[in-house]
Amino acid sequence: MAMIAMGVPRAFPAPPAPSGRTEAPVPFTLQPGSGPDWSLTSADGPTKDEVLTARAGSGLTNLRTLRLDTTATDLRTVIAKPGSAFRVARHSHLTYTIFPVADPLSLTDDATYTSLDILFTDGTRASTLGAHDLSGADLTAQGQGAGRALYPNQWTLV
Repeated sequence: MAMIAMGVPRAFPAPPAPSGRTEAPVPFTLQPGSGPDWSLTSADGPTKDEVLTARAGSGLTNLRTLRLDTTATDLRTVIAKPGSAFRVARHSHLTYTIFPVADPLSLTDDATYTSLDILFTDGTRASTLGAHDLSGADLTAQGQGAGRALYPNQWTLV
């Protein structure tokens, strides 16, 4: 089973930012749910059995996390919506932290093939616009896994 614990996304202007602009957290509302192969909940963070290099029971940047537990190999769902409108410009940086939990019975690290996609109000998705992470890997599940951008059982800033 691949399990993911994610910190809440943040939006901030790309550097160099004009003076007066700072990092601005975007409040998101959780839409808990479940399906045949997945569940999404608000959680305290990875458990002590899952975490190797961080504090168990909390997120990296927040006390709470969005936790997606899944056995599905191809899962696409809306997991959160902004609590307030915010503008994303061409050079905006959107960041989030993610904690892929490795399956101890698998050597493929399926959980590292995970990405947070953004659906914009015009219907386009960040994954189709050439978005990439801080290391240059495509911001798609395949791109994150192939680019070895995520580390199993560790928080990663994307």
